[in-house]
Amino acid sequence: MNTRANEEPDVRALIENWAKAIRAENLDGILVNHSSEILMFDLPGPTQLKGMDAYKNSWPPLFKWLHGSGAFDLSELSITSGDEVAFATSLIHCRGKEDNGDNAQLEVRLTIGLRKLGGRWTVTHEHHSEPSR
Repeated sequence: MNTRANEEPDVRALIENWAKAIRAENLDGILVNHSSEILMFDLPGPTQLKGMDAYKNSWPPLFKWLHGSGAFDLSELSITSGDEVAFATSLIHCRGKEDNGDNAQLEVRLTIGLRKLGGRWTVTHEHHSEPSR
């Protein structure tokens, strides 16, 4: 049996639930499948975040930006998985409000690295980037 083909739906569901939790501003739902030693390269900064505390603290500013009018939609989600390691790429369309009340939109690239730890997929790396304009 090809176990790799069987892993992709689990990884896809994990990522889609993560995005759903972001739209719902559900911090616990965002964190649930992440390693305590998560490494993230982020927008707008700091550029590099290490560990769960830093990762957790990165979300309130995005919630403020998204709140009430925002979008956080994945497209072109592509997953490559083995038995113990997987990575995914996607585009994210974000829409929110600037501090001055103006609407803003971002197109962001996303790469997620996962490992199967203790029998479950765990996000160990996230990379968010914005294409040069």
